[in-house]
Amino acid sequence: MIRYDKRLNSEINRVVRNFNQKVDRLNKSDKANVHIPNKVSVKQLKSTNNNRQELYKTLNSLKRFSKRGYESTDKTGISKWQKQNYAINLRTAKSKLTREIKKYNQNVGTVFGKIQKGMEDERLQTLRGRRKALENYNTSNLTLENFQDYSERVKKIGRQRKNEHFKENYLDVLDLMGDLYDLDEDKINMLKDSLSDLSSDEFEDMFYNEQGIKTLLEYYGIIRDVKGFDVDELNVDEILDGLLENIDVIKNEYKR
Repeated sequence: MIRYDKRLNSEINRVVRNFNQKVDRLNKSDKANVHIPNKVSVKQLKSTNNNRQELYKTLNSLKRFSKRGYESTDKTGISKWQKQNYAINLRTAKSKLTREIKKYNQNVGTVFGKIQKGMEDERLQTLRGRRKALENYNTSNLTLENFQDYSERVKKIGRQRKNEHFKENYLDVLDLMGDLYDLDEDKINMLKDSLSDLSSDEFEDMFYNEQGIKTLLEYYGIIRDVKGFDVDELNVDEILDGLLENIDVIKNEYKR
């Protein structure tokens, strides 16, 4: 939640006014080879930015457009303003994925809390693939035809947030699992209680690295490609018992 004090409101009004005035001037001129964006409103700006970081990023973008020459397009038909915004969003996306890779690269896959050498987290594989793919999104590869698509993809990666309800949803599924397989309610509650003191980040790390936690959902039909277990060889009771027997060891691997 952003607190809009007098100073911030004044800055927003000034930046929006300058941006819209330039848009109006360009619309009235016959200048060629320019990109003219739509005007923006203060209400629109406030409704589409959820925190100060996003807000100031948008304000800085509007300020750049107000500078001389940023409306001009090159031979691709893309303006200097659009390319600079794109380059900033691309750097943000690359940095974010690089940080995530570094974080997950420090983790080692476990089965019931026991480290499994050579087991690579599938989330890490996905992050590496997405980071590598971004190399094809450099500004040198931009065309008027792919600009909109590339921009949306890059912005989406840069602003993606973790699902804060991920752990909560998993705990809800455990109750459904209990009903579906007629599991011991006390065991289900014991596992939920043990997992409840993990933070969202800790639980997400555990989910993507601890095969016992992940495989339990295979029986619910949510995760269909789980490596590390043959689900035909274990039944859901054995997995639940294995998790309960080793839950302290498992949590020690991921608790910070």
